[in-house]
Amino acid sequence: MNETDFIRRQLALEHAHLRELLEAVRAGAPGLRNARAVLDYIEWGSGRILAQLGEPAGAVTQDRLLGLIDVCATRLESQTGRALPLSHWRRAAPLSADTILEERRLYAAARAAAGLP
Repeated sequence: MNETDFIRRQLALEHAHLRELLEAVRAGAPGLRNARAVLDYIEWGSGRILAQLGEPAGAVTQDRLLGLIDVCATRLESQTGRALPLSHWRRAAPLSADTILEERRLYAAARAAAGLP
């Protein structure tokens, strides 16, 4: 796997995690919406999505955020297989070992708080 593939897969994973938690909030008990760990992940993930799309940071509704995940995913799919420079992917999703570990830590805490298997 090359670096471009790695970045695309990490972005797709982040989008899937964010979608899963947003859907759990939508379908879950009212107390779930206020679970600190879930809110932390949603805040982190929404910041990443907004940065990837070049959108200004700010209050984003849950439905709008789900739509933005779809926009990001569509853009990723349209760029898959295209010979875009690695610098494009690095700008789209700045990644480091610390970023990946932080995402996994936040996601694990959010899943536990949400009671997801």
